[in-house]
Amino acid sequence: LNEKEKILKLNTHESAAVRLAVALTLRKLEDPRISYFLKDSDETVRFAAIRAINDLDLPTAGPALAAHIEHYINQTDGFRIPTGHQAWIIQPRLINANFRVGTKACAQRLIDYAAATHLPTIMREQALDALAEWPNPTPVDPTVGYYRPIDPKSRIDITPTIQTSFQKVFDVADGTLLA
Repeated sequence: LNEKEKILKLNTHESAAVRLAVALTLRKLEDPRISYFLKDSDETVRFAAIRAINDLDLPTAGPALAAHIEHYINQTDGFRIPTGHQAWIIQPRLINANFRVGTKACAQRLIDYAAATHLPTIMREQALDALAEWPNPTPVDPTVGYYRPIDPKSRIDITPTIQTSFQKVFDVADGTLLA
């Protein structure tokens, strides 16, 4: 086995510190298998994987990162809603992953996120902003400030998804979400 494979075998080590070290090593190597750590039992390790996949723009790991937002929408056990500084780091990256992957399922997740009243309002607003920007994305990735253009011609039409699902956002919207 090469060195990377030896390191990767430690992804289930009992120590969260060892798993975090493996995740950070995979980040340094820009290895998309860092997505294995999205399911880690330790929040710090999961957050390291989220930041790495988004910040390094690892396209093969993007769909797994985009789907990871469902844990927060559905309040999966062990996935607490990040508060304060953590919310400002993690949640926008999950929203961004759905925006960048750009499937109908991703658009639906953003609608579901915006309708999830247990999530921070400011983050729900960001999900709505991503939907509004969907057909004509700005060339700068808002989470890292890098030039990462998405060709508007490559974007799928999410109008049918919006038409069938957006009412749930209106049903729970209050305050700034109504503005």
